[in-house]
Amino acid sequence: YRAVTADGTMVGFIVGIVEPDRTGHITTLGVAPEHRRRGIAQRMLLKVEEGFRRRGVRITRLEVRSVNTGAQDLYQKLGFAVTQRLPRYYSNGGDGLLMIKSLV
Repeated sequence: YRAVTADGTMVGFIVGIVEPDRTGHITTLGVAPEHRRRGIAQRMLLKVEEGFRRRGVRITRLEVRSVNTGAQDLYQKLGFAVTQRLPRYYSNGGDGLLMIKSLV
């Protein structure tokens, strides 16, 4: 999915896939810096979850940088919980966090 302004400018995007085990995996989410804190990421996440539910997905997961507390706060607000720390998960050596949410 992507978020666009009235003039068609893309301001955000999200990629969610259904894994073979029927887990929803949000692989990427981005919002242009000048459009953050306007609810765009939340709306995109809820849209992807809706699509997952239609496909019978019961659990969704995502990974987030351990230093990205703003994103973590949003995900927790939407019902995600940290289940695992992922040492050196990112190519720059940064740690990640695995976050899970039940969709039932």
